[in-house]
Amino acid sequence: MISLCQIPCISKDEMPKMDKSVIDFEPSIALFTESDPLEFYRHIAEFAETNLNQNGSIFCEINEYYG
Repeated sequence: MISLCQIPCISKDEMPKMDKSVIDFEPSIALFTESDPLEFYRHIAEFAETNLNQNGSIFCEINEYYG
């Protein structure tokens, strides 16, 4: 199984630093989070501990400030 999603992982404080092409063409809800930018990754990691196959993989795009 392959599952894809756009994880909101950018704090609103980072918006002024972002390239205009990203802000103009990506939905705000897909980019910005009101809380911890790593919140969704923690949930994915918890889910993977019990649900990912032994040789399974998770690939994530992550905020450059947290990677």
